[in-house]
Amino acid sequence: MDEITQPGAEPAPQAPVPEVPVPEVPAPAVPSVPLETVPAAPAPEVPPPPLQPEQPEQPLPPAPQPEQPETPQAAKKSKLPLIIGIIVVLIIAVVAIFILIQPKSQTSLTATPTTVQQIAATATATAPQGEVVEVIYANDMFDPATVTVKKGDTVKFVNQGASQAKIESDPHPTHLDNPDLNLGLLDIGKSLSVIMNKVGTWKYHNDLNTTERGEIIVTE
Repeated sequence: MDEITQPGAEPAPQAPVPEVPVPEVPAPAVPSVPLETVPAAPAPEVPPPPLQPEQPEQPLPPAPQPEQPETPQAAKKSKLPLIIGIIVVLIIAVVAIFILIQPKSQTSLTATPTTVQQIAATATATAPQGEVVEVIYANDMFDPATVTVKKGDTVKFVNQGASQAKIESDPHPTHLDNPDLNLGLLDIGKSLSVIMNKVGTWKYHNDLNTTERGEIIVTE
């Protein structure tokens, strides 16, 4: 309560107010953040403008030459190949006509020696050696079934039957006993010949019916 001061009285001394120390509050430390350097964006590369290829110089067209009048000598030279071609064609035509009008008898006489030589050569190549012994195939059998010949003689198979035969060497089916006897197909009315040059007894058969058999005995 406020003291009441009497008039004329001295004011009572006031007691000093003690000072209360105020503690200092340290300010919070703010961590320093390092500033990162942002690299500057590279400037875009601008390609250089394409080089224009050099345009070759266009040659100037040659100046037209005035036409020279054709001389008589030039006219003759230009017609010379045509004349030569006509002459060649005429010669070929004359030769062809001459060949066509020749007598046919001359042509036949000219070809005759060659034909005779060919026939003689063929006859010599196919002529049998030594004696010829025939074996007839008929009624599904070989007759005679056994023949005896000398070395170098010819055995001739003749088909007088009503069916084909296929003459092959024994043994069946290899046919390796005497390959000379592998004569193959013997048609009706045809014949096949073989020259026997190997001494020995050689058996053969009809490969279309192996029960039809025969043998050839070759002696020196």
